[in-house]
Amino acid sequence: MGGNFFNDHNLKLEFFHLENGTSVYAQFCKKYFPAYLTKYYDDFTKEGYMDSFEAQAFINGDVYGILCSLDSDMEPNRWYEIILHELVHIYCTTHEIGGDSFFDKFCVNKETGNIDSTIGTGYALWREFIAYYWGANLDPFSDQLSLVQVREKVREIDKEVDAENPSAKMLVSQILAYIFRNPEVYHAANATAAYELLEKNKVFDSDTQIKYYQPLLQAIFEQLAKDDYCKITFSFIEDLGFAYTNMVVRRKVEALWNGRLISLD
Repeated sequence: MGGNFFNDHNLKLEFFHLENGTSVYAQFCKKYFPAYLTKYYDDFTKEGYMDSFEAQAFINGDVYGILCSLDSDMEPNRWYEIILHELVHIYCTTHEIGGDSFFDKFCVNKETGNIDSTIGTGYALWREFIAYYWGANLDPFSDQLSLVQVREKVREIDKEVDAENPSAKMLVSQILAYIFRNPEVYHAANATAAYELLEKNKVFDSDTQIKYYQPLLQAIFEQLAKDDYCKITFSFIEDLGFAYTNMVVRRKVEALWNGRLISLD
C-alpha cells in the first residue's frame, strides 16, 4: 500500500450507525472526498443505501478512507476479509493504470458527462471481482473452496442474477470470485480446461447457464494468469462489459420466452 499509508494523514477511518449513516457519510465526504458527492457515484441518500454495505473505500489523491458500519451483525473474524476487500479497492484503483484513475479516464463520457454503459459495466464487474477474490485470498481466516462448495455458492447466488436487479453485477462478481478461489480452476492449464472442469462438476444448474458465463470466465482466467493482474486495459474491461451485457440480455430473452411458452400451455 506504500510506506505512508497507515498513518493519520493518509488513511481516514470513520464509523456510523444506521440512524446517523447519511449525515456521517455526507460529512466524511465533504471533508476528505468531495468527488463522492457527485452524480457519478451512488446516491447515498436513497432509502436502504447505508444498510447495503459493511464498509466502503474512498480515494482522493494520496488520501484514502474507509467508512464502516457499526450495526453489521457478523462474526468478528469476518472483518478481516471486509477490510482487506476495501484495501484491495484502494490498491487496485491507484495501481490499475499506472497511478491514473481508470474510472475517470475511460468510464465517464467526456461529451455527455455520463458513465459509458459498456465500460462502466465492465469496470464495476472487475472492481468487485478482484476485491472479493483478492480480499478472501489474503484473509487468514478464509479457506480455499472445494468444487462442491463452489457449486453450492454459485447456484444460490445465480438465482438472483437478473437484468432488473440493481445488484446483478455485484452478484456476478461474487460468483466469479468463488469460482476462481477453487485451486483446481485457478491452476487449470488454460481457460478451456477451467471451463470443462466447471462443466464436468455441474457447478451451474444447466448447460445453458454455464455457456452464458463462458466469455466472462475466459476473460478473467486470462487476466489472472498475468503476473501483475491488477493492471487492466481498456480492451479487457470492454470485453467484460460486452460479455456481461450479452449474458443478462440473453437470460432475459430466455425468461420471457419460457414465460410465453408456459402461458400458451
